[in-house]
Amino acid sequence: MANATIIGEKEYFYLRSFEQHVVRDIMYYAASLDTHKLELSDVKHLDLYYKYFGDTDKDMGMYIMIKNQVAAGVWVRDLGNYGYGFVKDGVPELVFGVKPEFRDVGLGSELLEHFFDYIKDRYKAVSLVIESDNRAIKLFERFGFSKIIDEKNETIIKMYKEF
Repeated sequence: MANATIIGEKEYFYLRSFEQHVVRDIMYYAASLDTHKLELSDVKHLDLYYKYFGDTDKDMGMYIMIKNQVAAGVWVRDLGNYGYGFVKDGVPELVFGVKPEFRDVGLGSELLEHFFDYIKDRYKAVSLVIESDNRAIKLFERFGFSKIIDEKNETIIKMYKEF
């Protein structure tokens, strides 16, 4: 299978292990660090979501480039019970980010649609963790994610989707 699919001005790529720069770049926006005015180096507990992506065949990802610029990306990693969005064994956690200049034009929805089609034969479900005030919650709900509320922590929400 070719690594890139071109649709209009958008190029879809499967994320490969040597593309750590893409993973770091998207992780910054996935974790909303731009809105908190933080750097990835300030938030060490996020390392497990992006460092060493692709070291196992369980890591799967995609990203979109528009005019030679990474616009959005998504990936899953099976982190076991080490991840903040852990739901159960065998369910990987999803990381998803869209750069601000590419938001609100349907790019994220389009990417998720392609990505879920790509991973559904490997995984039967995915989970994620998201800040409770993140507007992407509505996007994930449209894609069939359910909220898992943790009464101990009101600032984050786990979400879960089965295929």
